[in-house]
Amino acid sequence: MISHRAPQPAPGSETGARSADRSVVVPAKVRVPPPAGMARERLAGLLEPAWSHRLTLVVGPAGCGKTTLLTQFATACSVPVLWYRAECSDGDAGALLAHLEAAARVALPIADAPWRSLGDAAHSLEGAVSDRLLLVLDDLHTLHGTDAERAIEQLLHYLPDAIAVLAGSRRPPAINLSRLRVAGMLMELGPDALRFRLWEVERLFREYYADPLSPEELAELARRTDGWPAVLHLFHLATRGCTRVERRRRIAVLGTRNPLVREYLVHNVLADLSTEAREFLLRSALLGRMSGAVCDALLDRQGSDRVLADLERLQLVSPQGEDDGWYRCHEVLRSHLATVLEEEEGEAWVREERRRAGSVLESAGADGDALAAYCAAEDWTAAGRLLGLRREAVVSDPGWWVDHLPDAILDEDPWVMLAAARRHRSAGRARTAVALYRRAEAAFGTASPSDTCRRERAGLTAWIDPHPAPAGGVPELLRAATLTGHRTPRGERGGPEAELIAGVAALLAGECAIATERLGAVLGGVEGSRGLHACVRLGHAIAAALSGDAAAATLLDTATEAAEREGFGWLAGLARAATAPLREAPLEARQGSGEDEDAGWGDGLRALLRGWAEAGRGEGDAEDLERARRRFDALQAPVLACWAGALEVLVRARRRPHGARAAAIRIERAARRLGVPGARCLALLALAELGEGGHREVATALARSCGLALPEAPPVPAPDRAADSAGPPVAPRCRVRISCLGGLVVSVGGRPVDLATLRPKVRSLLRILALHRGRAVHREVLVEALWPEADADTGTRNLQVAISSLRQVLDRGWRAQSVVREGGAYRLWVGPDDSVDLLAFEAAQAAAGAAHGRGDADAVRSACLQMLALYQGELLPEEGPAEWVVADREHRRTAAADAALMLAAVHADWHEWPDATRACERALSIDRDCDRAWRLLISLHERAGGVAEAARARRRYALLLAEVEVQS
Repeated sequence: MISHRAPQPAPGSETGARSADRSVVVPAKVRVPPPAGMARERLAGLLEPAWSHRLTLVVGPAGCGKTTLLTQFATACSVPVLWYRAECSDGDAGALLAHLEAAARVALPIADAPWRSLGDAAHSLEGAVSDRLLLVLDDLHTLHGTDAERAIEQLLHYLPDAIAVLAGSRRPPAINLSRLRVAGMLMELGPDALRFRLWEVERLFREYYADPLSPEELAELARRTDGWPAVLHLFHLATRGCTRVERRRRIAVLGTRNPLVREYLVHNVLADLSTEAREFLLRSALLGRMSGAVCDALLDRQGSDRVLADLERLQLVSPQGEDDGWYRCHEVLRSHLATVLEEEEGEAWVREERRRAGSVLESAGADGDALAAYCAAEDWTAAGRLLGLRREAVVSDPGWWVDHLPDAILDEDPWVMLAAARRHRSAGRARTAVALYRRAEAAFGTASPSDTCRRERAGLTAWIDPHPAPAGGVPELLRAATLTGHRTPRGERGGPEAELIAGVAALLAGECAIATERLGAVLGGVEGSRGLHACVRLGHAIAAALSGDAAAATLLDTATEAAEREGFGWLAGLARAATAPLREAPLEARQGSGEDEDAGWGDGLRALLRGWAEAGRGEGDAEDLERARRRFDALQAPVLACWAGALEVLVRARRRPHGARAAAIRIERAARRLGVPGARCLALLALAELGEGGHREVATALARSCGLALPEAPPVPAPDRAADSAGPPVAPRCRVRISCLGGLVVSVGGRPVDLATLRPKVRSLLRILALHRGRAVHREVLVEALWPEADADTGTRNLQVAISSLRQVLDRGWRAQSVVREGGAYRLWVGPDDSVDLLAFEAAQAAAGAAHGRGDADAVRSACLQMLALYQGELLPEEGPAEWVVADREHRRTAAADAALMLAAVHADWHEWPDATRACERALSIDRDCDRAWRLLISLHERAGGVAEAARARRRYALLLAEVEVQS
C-alpha cells in the first residue's frame, strides 16, 4: 500500500525559542532592499504564477540577477512582504526563526507572543494574514545542508495557502522538491530564464545606461557574456566615456584584462569553491569543451565526471548542446581562468598545456576544438598535421582558429584558403570570400576540391552580381526565388535542401502557411550544413512573424542566438532586424553585418521589416520604402521590389495623395504577374484604404489562404465604459466550458465558439486569459507577452483593440460581458457553473497529493485517473515555444506523467499487473524520455513474471538510448 512519511521536525524547530533568544537579528537582513537595475517585464510575467504555488525557486550562479528580480517583484506586488536574506552564520534553526519573526513584525500586525517553534510561526502567520502574503528567502544556498534548511522544508508544509514563498539560490536546496513538484506546489526558474536576451542587452545599453552599442558591439558582447547581468554591468562601468575603438578592444579582453570583472569573479564566483573544484576549473580552462574522459586525460586524474556534475549543479559549467557528457565553461570565466594560469605558471607552461589539450581533444575526435587549442599554443606543426589528416572534416566547420593561422599557412595551403573563404562567407563578407575562393580554386588546380570552390563561389556570386547566373545549387535556387514568385504544390516533398528552397520561395511569395509547413518539417533535420540549418531556423521564424504568431519574437531570438553562436553574422543581423520591429524597438539606419558593404541586401530587407511593422501601427516612411524598392530593382530582385512597392503604396494610400490609386493598381498587377500573393494583398488593402469597394474582403480572404496577417492600421478604440463599471458582470445564461490541455476550445451552451475569425494576437490574448483560469492578469503582463518592448501608450492601445475584438466574438454567445476589467488588469469571466479543465486538473492534482500524504490508495487512484482523463495533450500547443506558456506546459506534462506513475504504483501494490503496466505506458506516452517510467515498466513485467515483455521493454529502452546517443 502507498504510505507517506511526514517530514521530520528539523533539529531546533521545537527548541527554537532558546536558540532564537540568543540570536542577534540584523535589521538589514529582514529589510526589502530598494529596487535596482532595469525592470524586465518578461521576468515579471514569468513570476506571476508564483501566487498559485507554495514555493518558487529562482536558481542561478552569482551575478545572474536573482536578488534584483526578487527585489523588483517584492516591491511591485501590493501585498505584505516578509524579506529574509540568509547568511552562512544562520545555519541554526533558531536564527532562522528569529529573523522570520522580526520580518513578520515589520510587515504584519502579529501577536506579541514570541515564536518558540515553527508551529508558533505558522499559527501566528495564519492569524495575521487576511489576503495574500509574500515570503522572500534570498541567498538560500548559504543554508545548504543545515538545520535551518531542514526547518524551511517543514515550514513550507505548515504555512497557510495565502502565503507564497519566493526563494533565490545558487543551487537547488536539499529538500524534497519532488514532493512539491508532484503536488503542483513548485515553480522553478533557471539561469537561462535570467540571462539577458539580445534585445534586452540592446535596451539595457540604449535606455538604462544611455550608452547605445553598435550592432557589431552588441552581437559580440552578447556572445561573450551570454547575457550574464553582472558582467554586463561591470563592462558598462569599465567603458563609460571610452571611445568606440577602446570599447571594442575591451569587449575582446573581457575576463582577462578587465580588473572589475576579474575582481568580481574571484570574490563572488570562485571564492566558495572547494580546492578540488577550483583547481579542476583552473586546469581545464584551456579546453574549449570538456568531458569526463578528456579532463581525466589532460589532468591525469580519475572521476572528472563527478566534478563536472557538481560544477553543473553550481551553474559554473553548462551542457554543450545535445552532446551527452560534453560541457562548456562560460567564456568570460574561462578567459579569466586561463589568464590566472598564465600568471601563476608562466606563458611557456600554458603554451605546452594548450598543446597537450589539443592532443587530448584530437584523440577524442573534437577536431575543431583541437585545432583551436593548437593555434592558441602557436603549435603550427601540430595544426598543419591535423589539417593534413582531417582537412575536409575540419574545413567543413571553420572556427576562429582560421584568424590565428600565420600568413605562411594561409598563403600556401588551399584547404586553409577554403576554410577562410567559408568563414568570411558566414560573416557576410561576400567580396572577400569570393576572392579567397578564387585563390583556393587556383591553388587546387585540377584536384576535385577545386570543383567545391567553384560551386560555392558561384552560389555566393549570384547574390552580389546584378545579373545572377542560371540556377544550379541551393544558393542559386534561393537567389532565383527573388526573381519570380513560386506557388509551391502542397503535396510534393523532397529532401531537406529541396524543402528549404520550397519554404523560402513560399515565404518570399507571402505564402506563410506553406513556408511554415515546409520549413517546420525540416527544422533541425538539415544534416551536414550548419548554414542550411541556420537558414531554415531563420526562415521559419520570419514566417511566424509575418503570420502574426505570438511565438515569433521568441523564435527570432532563438534564430539570432543560434546564428551568432555558429558564426553566421549576416543571418544574425537579419534576425536582429526582424526582431526589432516586433518589439517596436528603434532600428538604426544600418543594423547588419558586413554583407551590406558587399551586396546591399541588408538595408533593403531591414526597410521591408520596418515598413511592415510601421504599417501595422498606421505609420510608415514611404520614402524609405521607395529607396528599398529601387535598391531591389538594382539587385535584380523583382519579388522583393514588389513587396517594397506594395508597402510603399499602402503607406501613401493612407495619406490619399494624388496618383496613389494608379500606383496601387500597377503594383497589384505586377504582384499577380510575378506570383507574389502577399504583395498583392497589400496592394488590394491600399485600394480599400482609398475607398475602392470590395477590395478589403478580397485582400482578407487571400491573406487568410496564405496564412498572412495583414498590417491593418488599428482603429481608435471607443471609450471602454462597460469595462470600467464598478459592479460585477451579470452571470452568463449559458454554461461555458474552456479546455486548454490539448489545445484551446471554448464552448457556450454546448456549442463551440469559432475562434478562427480572431486575429492571431487576439487568439493568443484569449489563451493567456484562459491559462489564468478566471484570475486577473495585469495589462503590463499582457502587453509584454503580446507586444514586447512596446511603449506604454502603444501597448495599452493595442491591448484595448484586442480586448474589444475578443469581446465582439465571445459576448455573442456568452450573453454577458466575457472579459472583465479590474483596475489595471483583465480576467476572463468564469461563473460558478462553468467548466475549466485547468481548474479541474489542479483540483485533482491537489487531491492526489493529499491522498498520497495520508496513504489513501483508493483516493490516489481516483484522483490520478481524473488527471489523466483531463490531460488530452500538451497545454496550448498552438502557442509553440512562447515564453509565457512554456513553464506551465512543462509543469502540466510532468504532473500528468507523475500521476500515471503514481497510478502504476497503486496497481502494483494491489498486484494488478496489466493495469500497472498500462499506466506506465501512459506515462511514457506523455514523456517518452522518463527514465523512471522505463525502469518501473521493466520491473513491473519482471514482478508479473513476464520475462518476454520485460525483455521487449529493455530493447525499447535501449533503442531510445541509442537514438539519443546518435542524435547527440
